[in-house]
Amino acid sequence: MIKKKVFSGITTDFLLTGIKLVKQFFFIPVIIYFLGSESYGEYITIIAYLGFYNLLDFNIDLFLIKELSKRKSEKSNQNLVSIGLVMTILLATLIFSLGIITNYFLVFLNIDFYVKYNFIFILMLFNKIIQVFGGYFTSLLFSLHKMSFLNSVKSILTLVEVFIAFVLLNLDIGIQSLFYSEFLITIFSLIILINYSFQFFKIRIKKINLRLIREAFNYSFSHYLIKISKLGLTNLDSIIIHYFFGANLVTIYTITMKLPVLFSREVAGKVCTNLFSSISSINLNSISSSTSKLLHRLVYLMFRLSFLVSISIYFVNKSFVQIWVGDKLFYGNDLNLVFCLMVLIEIIYFFSETLVLAQGNIKTLGRLSLLELLVNTLLSLVLIKFFGVVGVALASLISKITIPFIYVSVELKRIYKIQYPNASLYFNIFNSFFLTLMFYQIFNSLNNYFIVIFGFLVPFIFNLISEDFKILSNKKINLFDKIRLIIYGKDFIKDS
Repeated sequence: MIKKKVFSGITTDFLLTGIKLVKQFFFIPVIIYFLGSESYGEYITIIAYLGFYNLLDFNIDLFLIKELSKRKSEKSNQNLVSIGLVMTILLATLIFSLGIITNYFLVFLNIDFYVKYNFIFILMLFNKIIQVFGGYFTSLLFSLHKMSFLNSVKSILTLVEVFIAFVLLNLDIGIQSLFYSEFLITIFSLIILINYSFQFFKIRIKKINLRLIREAFNYSFSHYLIKISKLGLTNLDSIIIHYFFGANLVTIYTITMKLPVLFSREVAGKVCTNLFSSISSINLNSISSSTSKLLHRLVYLMFRLSFLVSISIYFVNKSFVQIWVGDKLFYGNDLNLVFCLMVLIEIIYFFSETLVLAQGNIKTLGRLSLLELLVNTLLSLVLIKFFGVVGVALASLISKITIPFIYVSVELKRIYKIQYPNASLYFNIFNSFFLTLMFYQIFNSLNNYFIVIFGFLVPFIFNLISEDFKILSNKKINLFDKIRLIIYGKDFIKDS
């Protein structure tokens, strides 16, 4: 059952990821064409500032998913639905009130950038409030493992958003086009989520259970602290770079890290999101042998993929950016190297964090994540003076490794009794990197398109040969079973 839920969630999410690929990698050059590099940098900076609205969002969604996934009595679930609605209304009220007060204060201070785009900030404040209610209904459906429906709706609406924005850009509405289209889609999404949720839940406010509210707040607040730290690599970095170097360098920084972030946050992050509700339903006191082996195998696969994806990005990112938007928007190999290391760390981290949050005590992780944000900010302000833009990325990498990464790695092993991959995996990974490097040294005259194609294929092919040679060379096993063995391992296949 667990395997089916995980597979269903991950499979349907690839549709959404594919649509987002279309949006990011086909529409961003269009945006730059209409707005120019400088205005696109300002758009990214506005997005970074808007990210701080999340500081007001305590995010009770994970608590609802976690508790509703346990399939308690109907009365208990109804109490959870009711409490979730109450807290969502309170949260929306808090966000609106503090947002209006903050807006008045910043306008009063006459901060040029904020005054210039004041209407957009107000519009996105309302957008955030709608998203809070959308998050509530999404969490209800997530607890029922309705990921396929949710991802399909998001995919369609993403395409519609791109179409609306394109039309508005053609009408010469400018940077506002991107925010108007997002606001309209957020409204459409909420209407759909409300209608679908009412098919499964009786959504009404009942007698308020203060104990349950306190429990939800305690859990959500700890996760809220974790969420704050995730402002670092994108939001905080963009704001700091904009302050020191201007909007154009924000564009270059963002474009250079777009491919690394796609894999470390969009792909890996989405996979982990789909894992959360299924992992939350596991009872560690009565965990089955097959589930335990699956978790071990997932850890192994996540480590393996993180290294291989990092190697691929190291070799292809420059050529990819040149094909995508031109070589003037690629910062350099030094920044690219830091981003590749970040991909390696973040893929492992987000997977480990998901498993720890699903079963462990998150209070410590919440505090450590807040400390990470503080260290990241201070390091960025120091390192930017010595290393420029690279120092900002380096600060994010150092703070991630030294604080939350080490903690979740230790907790994951303690909670699930998981053994991390042995030295043979790392030896084969090194061989893959070395052979890929030799490949590019021999074929150094390849054009950018072939560099990108081979850069993604060659490390994986070399690794498959070195890591899974016995399986691939066994003529008694058909192709389908070979794929299953490589993914799940022989022990899990036997149990299933």
